[in-house]
Amino acid sequence: MRICRPFITVKGRRIDAKSVGKKAFCWEVTEEEHKAYLEKKAKEKKETKAKETSEDKDKDKNTDTEK
Repeated sequence: MRICRPFITVKGRRIDAKSVGKKAFCWEVTEEEHKAYLEKKAKEKKETKAKETSEDKDKDKNTDTEK
């Protein structure tokens, strides 16, 4: 499978493909690598959503006690 992105991050610096005369950076990945990447992203999204939900609940508790 071929993955193409308009930018890459190298050593913490973002490099745009256009800045080096390309439309996109492309590289080959296996199906297993791609599946692992998608699972990792889904897990991160789920954890972020759970964290935001708990922060909202804490905020609601603080608002209720102030009234």
